[in-house]
Amino acid sequence: MNTTQIQDAVKVLEKKIASVKGSLTLNDAASITGLAVDEAKEALDTMMSRYVCRLMVTDNGDMIYSFGSSLQRRGEKTLAEKMEQVGEWLWKAFTVFFKAWIAITLVVYFVIFLVILIGLLIAASQGGGKDRKSPVRLDGIFNIFFSIFQWRTATRMINYQMDRDGYRYRQYEPKKSYINEKKKNFIASVYDFVFGPERVKTDPLANAKEVAAYLRQSKGIVTPAELVALAGWKMDEAESFLSDCIVRFKGDAVISDNGVVYGKFDQITRGTGEVDGGKIEHYWDEYEPEYEITGNKTGRNALIVFMNLFNLFFASSILSGFYSSRPVYVGQHDTLVLIFLGYLPFVFSLLFFTVPISRAWKVMKLRRERDDMNTRKRVMKVVFKRNDKTASVDEIMKEINSTSGEKALSQSEVETCLEKMMKDFQGETMLDADGKVKYSFYRIAEQYAEAVRLRAGRKEDSKLGEVIFDSKN
Repeated sequence: MNTTQIQDAVKVLEKKIASVKGSLTLNDAASITGLAVDEAKEALDTMMSRYVCRLMVTDNGDMIYSFGSSLQRRGEKTLAEKMEQVGEWLWKAFTVFFKAWIAITLVVYFVIFLVILIGLLIAASQGGGKDRKSPVRLDGIFNIFFSIFQWRTATRMINYQMDRDGYRYRQYEPKKSYINEKKKNFIASVYDFVFGPERVKTDPLANAKEVAAYLRQSKGIVTPAELVALAGWKMDEAESFLSDCIVRFKGDAVISDNGVVYGKFDQITRGTGEVDGGKIEHYWDEYEPEYEITGNKTGRNALIVFMNLFNLFFASSILSGFYSSRPVYVGQHDTLVLIFLGYLPFVFSLLFFTVPISRAWKVMKLRRERDDMNTRKRVMKVVFKRNDKTASVDEIMKEINSTSGEKALSQSEVETCLEKMMKDFQGETMLDADGKVKYSFYRIAEQYAEAVRLRAGRKEDSKLGEVIFDSKN
């Protein structure tokens, strides 16, 4: 089938997709376009490469290609995502603006204090004895000055920390003080007080790299259930990501003899064997970094609060003095004093407190979401490591709470988590021989068992063979 015919067929499918509510089978595509089934498959593959698609299988073993209520281009952002991106851009713009303002303020105070310090040093040099020692190192002073312009408050070095619930997570090493290397840089503490410490960034292609590595060690076979275990997605999200992987790594969507949809990849498994790809790490083995308001110690925060309160009080006194019945006499430059000693420091000090207070509400919400996510990870770990993917609340709690160092989970927390997992993974409840309720994720178990069977019958062909042509020769 030539390219023009494929494109014409795709145009027909694009126009008809709304009438079939976004879902169609291979036979539907053939009927709509008038093409042979094999040709319709090419058109659907092209559609899948262009638009977000979810792969589903019916009880009768038919595959459904679901493109949603409206076609969405791969990589295209939704309106909500676009609005979120605009909000992130505005926040970054404000961050740059206010960090510049903080830097200017710090520089001004630095110069003032430096002038005072130099005056003290001169006075000391004129009246001291022979054994006089300089109390201040100038290189330390200049290091503090240059740190004002270093808006990134952490190094790229990553270490592991333990949060309040015993969960291990990755964190950037904060910049250290030039005076005491055991303490955090004070200027970095100021920036983190306002905007919060930088969290370890995740690679946007991390999931794709992880799947590629997983495919290479699993004979090019992967099921949606295994994608759930790798990334923690809901089942429908895993099914959509499977279609993305099929497009990305040139695989095929196949229905097994037992009616399980899976991805079969022949090309991604072939290579030199010397490439260090993505790291395979299951969802429950990777905890997200803690959300922190400032990342500073209590004493450091208290000092920063005191300094800003002093500035706020001083600016307020200036402004109230100008507008009271007994104005402060400042000579001919009252307007400049009003602006530079009144309004500017007053607005600056208010923003200095308002930004972290506003962030605190969001941080609290994100912490609750992270706590729920960590609970989900621990419950999933117990369930997914069982062959039948079935367990009671008591069995899960016994295994979870036997882990030393981590927070003990209550029965209500585990039950709430399981109820959400039932919806996300299409599970069901059942009674065991003793009449106890068990949560069964039969679909997950079915796909895992089928993946084992498929790999057992698949010959591994990852070797490239002997080189028969070399452009060097």
